[in-house]
Amino acid sequence: MFSQLEQPPSVSPSDYRQRVRQLRRDLLQAQVDLRSADFSFIVVFGGVDGGGKGETANLLNEWMDPRHIVTQAFLRPSDEEAERPEFWRFWMSLPAHGQIGVFLRAWYSKPLLQRAYQRTDESTFDGQLTRIVDFERTLTSAGTRILKFWMHLGKEDQAERLRALEADPLEAWRVTELDWKHWGMYGSFIDASKRLIERTDVPSAPWKIVDGRDPFHRSLTVGGTLLEHLRSALDGPVASPGTDGGEAATVNGPTASSPEIVQSASGAPRLGTPPPVQPRPLDRMDLDRSLPRALYK
Repeated sequence: MFSQLEQPPSVSPSDYRQRVRQLRRDLLQAQVDLRSADFSFIVVFGGVDGGGKGETANLLNEWMDPRHIVTQAFLRPSDEEAERPEFWRFWMSLPAHGQIGVFLRAWYSKPLLQRAYQRTDESTFDGQLTRIVDFERTLTSAGTRILKFWMHLGKEDQAERLRALEADPLEAWRVTELDWKHWGMYGSFIDASKRLIERTDVPSAPWKIVDGRDPFHRSLTVGGTLLEHLRSALDGPVASPGTDGGEAATVNGPTASSPEIVQSASGAPRLGTPPPVQPRPLDRMDLDRSLPRALYK
């Protein structure tokens, strides 16, 4: 899976700036269109330490209007969260209709860490992943769109990235002993990550594996993929509410926006035409009318 990633093409700073200008305009327009939609869009970032999860999440907030983006990094649960059902804290952070949610770690972090540390066996891990698929199916059945990015680095590339961060006085604080401990457990994390992606990559909530070696290429890949899925959700064809996503798709292969995925295994259609936009009360109001002061009294 990860070994098949090719060296990303080098993107020059001038080419990057030029391409970002148009990409940002298109993303902003898609975000404006989303504001009047009856669904929300969730972007989940996972991947190795140093792969660019936080940097890319910050970049999306720079490129688009952050007022309509809910950004959340899920760390250790608070006492209140720990006393409630497993997915409660994620429910409480879901974006409203018309908004984009940018989630770091999200519901994948705990199962991945537990499996990498060998605190759970394969059967327990699979059960956790099944509950995640059920949770995401509940969201997508209600119309929510989900797109997941896995930011990947090879072991030596990850070490190089961590050393580069440590050498930067402004970024050194980001690298901790735990990061290096996890680097030493690279094999365990990758084995668990492969199984995680394979079992949770479904058409209604697909994974996109992003090579994190070149930051310019990484940013353009995430931005372009997000734009593609936003426009597909807004313009159609889109996954019909109630669709469970069916069997797992090939990672980075056909998704709910691809013409190849037209029917489920049972023959039922997976794609549908988005419902027409209903007129809003303000659209029917005459905002130019006035009332004389004397009559108002």
